[in-house]
Amino acid sequence: MPGIHHLDLVVSDLERSLAFYRGLLQPLGYVREGPIVGERGERVVYLDHIRGEGAIGLRERQSHAHGVPYDRYAVGVHHVAFAATSRAMVHERTAWLAEQGVAIESGP
Repeated sequence: MPGIHHLDLVVSDLERSLAFYRGLLQPLGYVREGPIVGERGERVVYLDHIRGEGAIGLRERQSHAHGVPYDRYAVGVHHVAFAATSRAMVHERTAWLAEQGVAIESGP
């Protein structure tokens, strides 16, 4: 059964977010990049999994319609989970996130 082909995330700063998601996702196999032009002429960069198992697209926001910080219990995305090769990889990526200063709501 096929999985999700891609998931697009709208971010506040594309370059800063690309650096973050590259650092987070490259160890999980998201090593190929494919930039495209979005439907409004915006730059979209897809971080593709090496085995073709889906991609994460990043594009810079063009609207301030939603409040910040995002409330994951409002209508919209609650969370996104990435597959890892082992529990050790989950712990390693959690440590990487903490090193980046990311607030961890609930640990692995």
